[in-house]
Amino acid sequence: MDFFNKFEIDAEGIKYEKPLPVTAGVGGALETPYYLHVATDTDLAVLVPSAAGVLVALLVGVVTMLFQFRQIRANITSFRHQWMVELRSSAAEYLQILYSTALCLTEKEGYALTDAYIEKQEKIAILTFKIELLLSRDDDATKSIFKLDKELCSKLYSLTYKASWSEFFQDFYKLRDLFRVELEDAWLDVQVDLSTKKRNAGKGDIFRRLSPLIVRSPTPKDLSTEPKQD
Repeated sequence: MDFFNKFEIDAEGIKYEKPLPVTAGVGGALETPYYLHVATDTDLAVLVPSAAGVLVALLVGVVTMLFQFRQIRANITSFRHQWMVELRSSAAEYLQILYSTALCLTEKEGYALTDAYIEKQEKIAILTFKIELLLSRDDDATKSIFKLDKELCSKLYSLTYKASWSEFFQDFYKLRDLFRVELEDAWLDVQVDLSTKKRNAGKGDIFRRLSPLIVRSPTPKDLSTEPKQD
């Protein structure tokens, strides 16, 4: 019986096949082929848990980022709402004092020489500073409010007893409408933060609804507050 001196395996000839039962007898007449199976198959028992762990880590990261993003937007919305409350309160008080001062100047003789007038001037100045700090953005809307407010105060301090205040009233209601536009614009930002409205569409709605207000604003004659001329 001869033994081989050299044993070689050609890698190109190795292939995956379904193993067949091998039966061979010593000295048998049939030459039954032998198949060599290499244990290099993918181990799914190890791969699947590893892939699942990576996927879970990615999902947790995405969920955490989304949660933090929404939390930031919620905080911004809360700050914006607080700002709106402060601006609405300050603007309302400011307009009330302007109206009261104008009424007293034209209806009460010698009111400009009283201590009450000085106290109202002080309140007007304090609220002006507060509103200027609340409206700290350097945009066209803010500049319009500041410009109109300056003109309104000039007309207010020029009022005298029994004088007409029609021009003052026109600027008074224009200033009120500008405050309303500013508050509506801030409310639109809140809705955008909550993803309920697009800003461009909402911006058009604001000015479409509020722009006619200046034209329709009541006059002193409508309110029956201006002194009647004999």
